[in-house]
Order: sequence, then structure tokens, then C-alpha cells
Amino acid sequence: MADPHVHSPATPPQQRPRRPSVEHLPDMSATFTELEFHSSAADGEHDDRPEQPQRPGSSLGLVAGQPIFYPREDTTSTPEPKEDLSSAGSSTITPFLTKHIPKQYDPLGERNQTGARNDKSNTKFCYRHHPDLKCRRQADEPSMDQMQKELATLPPSDQAGISNVWSLFSAAPSRHRNLMLQGILAQCCFPQLSFIAANVRDLIKIDFLSVLPAEIGLRVLTFLDPTSICKAAQRDVKRQRTPEHGGRKLQPWKDVYKDRFKIGTNWKYGRCSIKTFKGHTNGVMCVQFDENMIASGSYDSTIKLWDIHSGKEIRTLRGHTLGIRCLQFDDTKLASGSLDGTIKFWDLESGRQLCNLTGHTSGVISLHFDGATVASGSMDHTIRVWNFKDRSASVLRGHTEWVNCVKIDAASRTLLSCSDDCTIRLWDLDTMRCIKVFHGHAAQVQQVVPMPVGFDLDPAPDAPAGDGRTWTYENEKDADRPPPPRYMVSGALSGNIRLWDIHSGRCVRTFFGHIEGVWGLAADTLRVVSGANDGMIKIWDPRAGTCERTFTGHAGPVTCVGLNDRRMLSGSEDHEVRLYSFCDTGT
Repeated sequence: MADPHVHSPATPPQQRPRRPSVEHLPDMSATFTELEFHSSAADGEHDDRPEQPQRPGSSLGLVAGQPIFYPREDTTSTPEPKEDLSSAGSSTITPFLTKHIPKQYDPLGERNQTGARNDKSNTKFCYRHHPDLKCRRQADEPSMDQMQKELATLPPSDQAGISNVWSLFSAAPSRHRNLMLQGILAQCCFPQLSFIAANVRDLIKIDFLSVLPAEIGLRVLTFLDPTSICKAAQRDVKRQRTPEHGGRKLQPWKDVYKDRFKIGTNWKYGRCSIKTFKGHTNGVMCVQFDENMIASGSYDSTIKLWDIHSGKEIRTLRGHTLGIRCLQFDDTKLASGSLDGTIKFWDLESGRQLCNLTGHTSGVISLHFDGATVASGSMDHTIRVWNFKDRSASVLRGHTEWVNCVKIDAASRTLLSCSDDCTIRLWDLDTMRCIKVFHGHAAQVQQVVPMPVGFDLDPAPDAPAGDGRTWTYENEKDADRPPPPRYMVSGALSGNIRLWDIHSGRCVRTFFGHIEGVWGLAADTLRVVSGANDGMIKIWDPRAGTCERTFTGHAGPVTCVGLNDRRMLSGSEDHEVRLYSFCDTGT
């Protein structure tokens, strides 16, 4: 149940959204109708951790006040580097976040069996943070932009410290917040108190017209003289002006060439056309798109297909009994995972259901397919790997909480997963065992995305030769086997995004800027796109670790994002899908 005193900037998403990237499955429609899976040895279950007793925990799956990390003796995990300043103080921060973040985001407490919110919600919004009052969010945009710019000028250690303070305050209930503010005010000198007074003066002003019905507001304005009306109009223009952002650093010439001049320039200056797709009756939790079509899944238990050019709805897929948490499609078929615990495959041309995969004992919140292999992550803490060639299914155990994201790399036959237990794991799909565990996030990890093969970082001047550049498997027979992707990015409810070197196990970049939890993440060789509970979409330079641009407009948390070199896609708890096209600016 959500804390009634927590004032969130937007309606909190009730489940963690997961969405994989575009991949291609061979046409398996001929086998779908008679599909049966046979478990491998020991029912296909591969448990590489000791049996743990059932522990009470929050709805996000973490034991209140304590992070859950199980040491693994048979895993070649790499300890965190001493220089990882963003992890400093995690022994204090992590227990606090894992205790209070579940109350703030309230993933299950306010949903009924159909996925819709109950009428008697305990979530209360103050005037400033009410999700329906767009004018208040727009008034905050210039200050948020300035804060992002000033944050980028600080060294990483200072950014980490400030981000930790924001995370602690954001997760704290009302009483804790008041205590924090009292302590801060007691330590402020007169210059800081003057700064607070100057900023609070405007923040506590209430635009009463925004909360009145339109007809009443217009009636009130008829009593104003022309001079007063002009002053009011000028103030509204100032408050609603879109903030400008700093320029983007030059990229390597190969990437600039591939990005093309026009589209690259539009990305650089944020010039794009925005198209909004409306039709869902509840929060949108997963999206994917290609050059012609958009697919979106929602808590209204439906999947909608949209024409990307006309903006019209093509088809609605119905069959799941609870909310849709994840989906992926290729040229012929679409896979969807739902809170009803099933995975369904659909024919895109006809909308007909091809097959139904069952096995999880709780909701399916992440899936990804590549070739004949399908992986799914669930609220039952397990990962299931389905093989359509031999019709086998295996269970991967190791995470101790919800598995929020899974990503298959077919070339190296490995799988990445992240969980509410604050860890990321790398799995070998040949042996079905975990081969590396990544620690570092102070809160629940919602997304993990492998970077494309073409992405690389310039080596640091003081880095030893060959540092982290090689990868070896335990089995000598795998000498010719390709290594897993070199880099990955991950996002967590602490609001931070991390760039990892998978081969060395080190966190090489930490991106600071979101003031609330990150739900959606997408990446290519040039940029990383993130969506968060603060209702903002940020575009990052992955090499420099800096925020290039911030987009606002959604009236709720941004739960999912998509990306290609020409467009960007977002879905939100406000029931809308937005397409940002940088190849067509609408001018």
C-alpha cells in the first residue's frame, strides 16, 4: 500500500515495465499448434545457489532495511573496483532505499484483478505534483534544465553524492522528509537561507485557474481589465516555454557518417515531430516499433498495433486476462508476456493466437527471443529458457526477487538478466549456469541493455594494456566461441544509469540526472535513452556520460522507451504512446 504522505511528481507505475529490442524469429507457425516442451534433466532446473528459507519482504521483493546479496562460490564474479565512487556509502543508502522505495512505487497494492486502479486509492497528490496539472510541470522545466547543467559540471564523486541525497529524500515518507529538512535548515547559513526563500516564493504560488473547470476560469477572466489579462498571458508564455539545452559533443567520424547529416543535426538540437497514439484505457507498460508499425501493451490487458505513418490503430489483440508487461515482434509474429503468468505468440497478419507457453508460477514481466530461443523472467524469481528446435524448457535460478529484464545474445549463447535483488547476472545458455554477477546498484535494477558490437570507449590514458579486453570461458571446448557483448547499460530505481564493462566486471560510467527511478532504457552506438518516474525522457552521450537533452510532455511516469537511428518511442502511465521523429521535424 502506498504511503499516503508521499507526494510523487506523477502517478507511480504499479508494475515494472519490461520490453526487449527487435529481433527475428524463424517462421515457426507450423509447429505452434502442436507445441509441447519437455524439461531437461532434473526438470530442466539449474539452481546454482544454496536453498534459502522463505523470507518476508516488500512487494518489490527486498527484505525491509537489508539488501539481499547471496555470495556464489562457483561464479567467477568480479568485485567492485575501489574507485567506483558512485557506490560509496551504499551500506547506508541501500537499506534505506530498499525499505522505502516499495512504499513509494506501490507495485501491487492499488491494482484490482483486471489491472485497473481501485477507486479507494491511498496515493494522494499535493497541488504541485498532481499528474493532471501540466502547467505546474512546465513551470518546473527551466529549473530542472538548469539543475541538470550544473550537475554535469561537477566531478563524478560529487554527482554520486548529490544523487544519493536525492534518492534518499525521494524514497523517504513524509515524517522522514520533514526531519531531513529540519536538519538541513539548521545547518544553512544566511546565503543558503536567502536562496531557499527566493526559490520557495514562486514554488508555493498556486494557479487557481488550472484547477478550475475551463468555463469557470474563462468567466473569472472576464472580470479582469485588458492590462491584467496581458500580464497573465505573458506569465503563462514564460512558464510554458520549452527550455533550451547545451550542444552535443562531436562523435567519431564513422558514427557521424552513419547518422547522416540531417538526422544527426535534428538529434543534436532536439528538432523532431511528435505524434501521440491514444486508445489504451490504462497505463502503457511496453512498446516496440519498426519502420511501419508500433506495438504497445497495457494494463488494460490488450495489445494494440498502430500504423506509424497514419497514426491509426491497425488491430487490437485480446486474450490475456491480466495486464501486459512485455512484448516483442518480428516480421511475422509477436510475443507477449502477462501478469496472468502466460506467454502468447500471435500472427501479426491475422491477429490469430499461435501458441500459449505456460510454466511460470507468477506473472511474466520480461521476455526476449532470438532465433529459436525464448527467455522469460517472472515475479516467481526464475528465468525460463524455451528452445523451439528440440522443444525443451530449462529453468535458471539464482535471482532472489523479481526478474525485471532478460536479454539473449545469440552469437555468444549468453543471457543477461536483472532483478529487484539489485544485481545483474550473466548466464551461459549452453550449461544453463550463471557465470558472472554484477553488484553496484543501490536499488532495484529495472533494465539491462547490451550495447551494440560497434560501440567502444576510448581507453583511459593510465589504463594497462589489454585491461578487460579478453574473455575466456571455463570450458576449453569453447575456445572459438564468440565472447558476450563488451558493454551494457543498466537502470535502477535509485535514478542512476550505469555503463558496465562486461568482460572486466567494472562499472565504467554512471549517469546522473533523473530524480526518480528509471523504468525504461534503450541504446545504440551513439546514444542512450531513458524514461523515468519523474515523467522525463533523457538522451545521454554514453561515451561522455552526459545528458544531451531532456524531453517532457507525458502526464505520468515514462514506463518504457524504444530507439532507432531515426525515431524515439515512449509509453507512459498516462495511457499514451508518443513517437518522436527526427527524420521529419514537421517544418
